[in-house]
Amino acid sequence: MNVDNGHLIRLGVMGEGRSCEQEMEKIMRSPFLEVPQELEVEAVRELAGKNETFIDLKAATPLASWATKKRAERDKKKDKRQIAKRSKQRNKA
Repeated sequence: MNVDNGHLIRLGVMGEGRSCEQEMEKIMRSPFLEVPQELEVEAVRELAGKNETFIDLKAATPLASWATKKRAERDKKKDKRQIAKRSKQRNKA
């Protein structure tokens, strides 16, 4: 699942004539994360037999709240890196 836009895809399914390797390479370069075990039932329910769908990230669902937590974790790490970078620049001068 892409936690930025709610794009949920089923892994292991080839799409539009692409090979499985090409599909996995595309996913690995993108911000997709694996849905945890406890949310797999919810993810399958949201997919409803389709290979991909978009989740409403503003809804009060377990998948949406998980995505929000993951985005917050990533942003917190990014903020720490930026603070350290600015500190190094100030100390260098």
